[in-house]
Amino acid sequence: GSLKGALELAKIEEREETFGKDLDFVSIVQKDFEYLLALTLEVKEEADKKGDDPTVDIMNEFTAYYQKQLWMIKATLA
Repeated sequence: GSLKGALELAKIEEREETFGKDLDFVSIVQKDFEYLLALTLEVKEEADKKGDDPTVDIMNEFTAYYQKQLWMIKATLA
């Protein structure tokens, strides 16, 4: 794997090196975390279908982490 190859597969967009308002960047992080949460839930569902309990447990931890972070981000933006 190369960085170029990873960037071609990436779903989270690379950001330009420009400065903006702090809350604009928090909104960007919110969108990225929402994507990661959805991906985590998708992996968890597939692992559950296959009976892969260790992966389900790992995805539960990721799910809890992203949900907590998103709660804090939304509270910051409110």
